[in-house]
Amino acid sequence: MNARYFNHETTLHLLTTAAKRGNFISFIQVTRHYGIADQDWPRIYVLLYRHLDQLVGFCAENGIPPLSVLVVARGELKRGFMSARQVKRLGLAMNKCGYQDTLTHLRAIAIQNECFYWGRRTEMQARRQAVFLKPAMP
Repeated sequence: MNARYFNHETTLHLLTTAAKRGNFISFIQVTRHYGIADQDWPRIYVLLYRHLDQLVGFCAENGIPPLSVLVVARGELKRGFMSARQVKRLGLAMNKCGYQDTLTHLRAIAIQNECFYWGRRTEMQARRQAVFLKPAMP
């Protein structure tokens, strides 16, 4: 049922865009991106959490920082603060994927900053490639 709503490629693109822009994204923004109505939140949030936990593993396998830390409550889009419950849930997912650190609020902030750094670096590399691959003007 999880795959029916969410997929790694789409969410990864969404979170990579947020990282490149240095922005957090809300749970509701993620579900809206998939066309899920706000009133379906009580039915869908468990699936979204599971998907974001699985995305941590996907990121680890592909050498990408755990971009799931950029998804926060709607009221925390400016600060990126995560609830204790969210930190615990993501910490468990990260430990399952081989991360050794215990996830705390301070460590979560550091990882969010790592995601933003990765996003900026990825964006700069893409721009450099575009310049080098651009055909010379006659």
